[in-house]
Amino acid sequence: ARPKFFAARPSSRERPVGRVMSFAQHGRRTMTSSDQPFSVVVAAATIRGLEVEPSSRIGAGLEAGGHLAWLDATYDRYIAVGTGGVTGDAAGKRLNNAPEWSGRLWLEWTGNLGRATRMTLTADATAQSTVFYTPFNDTIQRQGPYGQLGAEANSAPAIVGGLSTCTHGTLRTRTTSPRRLALLRW
Repeated sequence: ARPKFFAARPSSRERPVGRVMSFAQHGRRTMTSSDQPFSVVVAAATIRGLEVEPSSRIGAGLEAGGHLAWLDATYDRYIAVGTGGVTGDAAGKRLNNAPEWSGRLWLEWTGNLGRATRMTLTADATAQSTVFYTPFNDTIQRQGPYGQLGAEANSAPAIVGGLSTCTHGTLRTRTTSPRRLALLRW
């Protein structure tokens, strides 16, 4: 089945201030045996969702935005093999690696530092709800909800003699309970 999409954008000559999109899809997977003249539906799923993406230019070189997504993705029918070889129907369970909620907020400044260098500074926060890695949504094979905070700095000098260099730095911290993980790249 083809997904059905709905999207809305403001009509303006200026940069869009956001987007709203909803979708729904029902899909089936079939299996055909080489020695049988028929096919069997082995899995079916229904996926619905809504995504909102606002953005805004706050001032000279300063922009803010983000997105919030809701996803209802469940199996209608799926005869799956679980831990220990147990077979069962995963109907009503969430699809693998499909968080119900996810989102991001960001703030970005871009400007010139002197006559020869362009600088971009970005700060953001992302989060998502629990994802499962098996069709039966086993609690041991899942990733709980988490959030990340990040900051990024980029500078690029003007091109001199056909050459250009770029400096890029990233700091990310992940908030998972009870541990925290920090990553610094330069």
